[in-house]
Amino acid sequence: MGTIKGVVNFRFKKTDFIVAYEIKEGLITLDKSDGFPEEVYRKAYDKVAKENNETIDKMLEEYFQKEKDKDTEIENESFIENEVKKENRTSTEEVAKLEKVTKKENDSSTEKDAKIEMYEKRIKELEEELRRKKGGRPSIGETRKVSLTLPDWMWADIDRTVRITGTKQSAWLRQLLMVAHADYGLKKGGSNE
Repeated sequence: MGTIKGVVNFRFKKTDFIVAYEIKEGLITLDKSDGFPEEVYRKAYDKVAKENNETIDKMLEEYFQKEKDKDTEIENESFIENEVKKENRTSTEEVAKLEKVTKKENDSSTEKDAKIEMYEKRIKELEEELRRKKGGRPSIGETRKVSLTLPDWMWADIDRTVRITGTKQSAWLRQLLMVAHADYGLKKGGSNE
């Protein structure tokens, strides 16, 4: 599903209001450029959420299925990285064995020199291979502990979304912040030039 744009009409405290909204990836964004009181926007948000509940749930399911697919891809990459680490350990063990063999070789000096040369060459190859291979999961950023105060109705929406999608709350909030950051046209480092 793409982006849904629309307006919501409602009466609140004997006044008619029209508020524009956009629903993208299951997230409702209200146009607050009219400067109405926050309670008007809460009322608009509730009405949009109620009228588009099934659509929002489908959008969230699609969005978080994509995220689960990404997580599966990361898990596959982690599996590959673990296999590379095992191979690195095996290569390290092989280097140690080869070093032992070169030290214990008692053949004639010509044969011994040829074997030592062969082992040294293989040791260099294995060391080069170890240098090329790197393991570990790539960092996605700096971790900071943050206390976040939100209205109860907003926490309820977040909890519902996390429960429906089966994602972690921190991952969902991180994605929400990244989308909002991109929507405001900000570049890395905080400038919007």
